[in-house]
Amino acid sequence: MRLCFVVNDDRYFVLHWLARARAARSAGMDVHVLVRSSSPVLAATLEVAGLQVHNLALRSASRDPVNLLYSGWQIWRFINRLQPDVVHAITLKPCLLVAMLAGRYRMVLSFPGLGRLFTGKGIVTRGLRKLVCRVWRHAARRPSCLMAFEHEGDRQCLMRLATLPACNTRVTGVSGVDPSVFTPSVLPNTQPPVVLFAARLIRAKGLDTLVGICGALRASGIALTLRVAGLIVPDDPDAVPAREIRRLVARGEIEWLGEVGEHEMPAVLAGATVVALPSRYAEGVPRILLEAASCARPVVAFDRGGVRELLPDEGCGIRVKDGDIPAFTRALARVLTDTEYAARAGKEGHRRVLQFFTADVAARRNLQCYTALTGMTFASTGQPAGEVLP
Repeated sequence: MRLCFVVNDDRYFVLHWLARARAARSAGMDVHVLVRSSSPVLAATLEVAGLQVHNLALRSASRDPVNLLYSGWQIWRFINRLQPDVVHAITLKPCLLVAMLAGRYRMVLSFPGLGRLFTGKGIVTRGLRKLVCRVWRHAARRPSCLMAFEHEGDRQCLMRLATLPACNTRVTGVSGVDPSVFTPSVLPNTQPPVVLFAARLIRAKGLDTLVGICGALRASGIALTLRVAGLIVPDDPDAVPAREIRRLVARGEIEWLGEVGEHEMPAVLAGATVVALPSRYAEGVPRILLEAASCARPVVAFDRGGVRELLPDEGCGIRVKDGDIPAFTRALARVLTDTEYAARAGKEGHRRVLQFFTADVAARRNLQCYTALTGMTFASTGQPAGEVLP
């Protein structure tokens, strides 16, 4: 069986999907990846994993219609040359292009969060939202199309906005983490305690909000260090400029770690007391929260996107009402000052990751999507073929 991924960011694919692509290869699939190459290191990582990489021009943050049209032509050309049994598009732009161009192929459209397109309120954004929903509604009429979501909230939202048939949608969960890499450790005795923010540096991730919250906590007498790990994305229209990061460092408001690779993140988490994410972004289940929980670190986050998948209660951290900054401030203060709660929440977080959020669980659920489309049973799933879309 030949599987063809279409994605617009190789860094994102390596971090979130490489384990699932490897599982597909282990199940006997010939796996191809259509993606814009951003570095030789990432390209080599994919090739070493046994994946065949084809370079796309598609840029994740670009609003250039020429880039979108040219990328669509490239995708159409590659797919018709490769003749895959399943085309698997990931994130909004690839899902849009594949839905428009690959109608005669079996396809999985994966939505790891609905992004800025579904949170923006401008006239242009609303118009684009209606247009893409029409495309996905048309695609979902085909029995050979399956739409996959990280959590039920996104599934219900797109079903409502695009009038999707429930039978062609499913929740497959988040990418998962490797608990043998993100291992638990005791909370550090660092004084002052460390709040960690780790994310792409776009404003919607809420760094400005967290800087303000930490400033308020310091003013109330709670000492802390705010460490920031992030990828600066200058081409993104919502990017936090590098000069703003330098200004925050100069003022002593943050300790800047720069871009932290996945192999470095466990050590960074080991030095943190709590991970905070006051995101305004319509994402899926934030990976940094899963990594934190796997390392036995409590988390505090706004109730947005798939956060409640990890935080259905206060067992492993605190889910704060979306946008309620005073409540977020109180929650972060509690974790920083109540060491017994922080330690207990960290242990519970690790337990939840082992039960629900490992990379193995994610790979099995993804393979079940291919089973549903093709009727083929893959050895790596350890599951019967289950239902097959007609």
